[in-house]
Amino acid sequence: VWINALHLFLFSVRYTAGAWIFDVEVPTHSQDLPKMVMFRRNLYTMCDYWPVLFGITFFTAFVGYRLEYYQRSEFLLDQQFARERRRQKDILNNMLPSFVVDKIVHTKGDWKNERKNVAQEWQAVSVVFCDIYDFISIVAAVEPITLVTILDRLFTHFDRLSDRFRVAKIETVSETYLAAAGLNTEEGGESVTSEEAARDAVSALKLAIAMLDSTSKMLVDLKKQTQGGDGATTERRPLQVKIGIHTGRVISGVVGSRKPQYALFGDTVNTASRM
Repeated sequence: VWINALHLFLFSVRYTAGAWIFDVEVPTHSQDLPKMVMFRRNLYTMCDYWPVLFGITFFTAFVGYRLEYYQRSEFLLDQQFARERRRQKDILNNMLPSFVVDKIVHTKGDWKNERKNVAQEWQAVSVVFCDIYDFISIVAAVEPITLVTILDRLFTHFDRLSDRFRVAKIETVSETYLAAAGLNTEEGGESVTSEEAARDAVSALKLAIAMLDSTSKMLVDLKKQTQGGDGATTERRPLQVKIGIHTGRVISGVVGSRKPQYALFGDTVNTASRM
């Protein structure tokens, strides 16, 4: 826009002031009158071309403004899209393993039809199966809000421990916390080495030991009825958990279209739960 305005200004100077300065002097004699005629001719020529130049300047200015407007709008949309994608990925990271989230985010088709491609087979996965000991008695002896607070504190701490030892959290069902070591690769576990399997098993053991140590420091107040039934006493005792670990073959995949869940299948999971 400024370049076009400068061109328009220089064109006006060329046909008016330029003609006056270089070709025209103040006419004091009759022989100088042709120079005044030349000046008027240049002025008329400028008047003929000035609307054309003004139209070109206005058109280019309008086109430049619209192009800049569209580019700025596209930039803002890209930034908003990137923020929404990061937000979506953060939400999915709380539900699914990171390598599964990457596949979901980069899926071009419909996720409901493509989720079967996430199914994988793993030859050596160390499954950690953790249960709260005597959970039924705890449910019967505490208030609902107290129970939810206990589970939230416990499982949130387990989540931090899982991140610390690089063990993938699978799910929490009632009083059960399920995690697995050896699911942190995108290629799958079809060709896992013995060293990698041993390293994953050690990570699962470290997680289990940390779980036992942390829960032993958590105290729970349980209300119990007296023998006569006319009163209640409060008993404070440490929270206890039962942990089973087993390493073996599992199959993993995402099931469900609403609230999709990353699940493990196989006898390894059942063996860990029985242990």
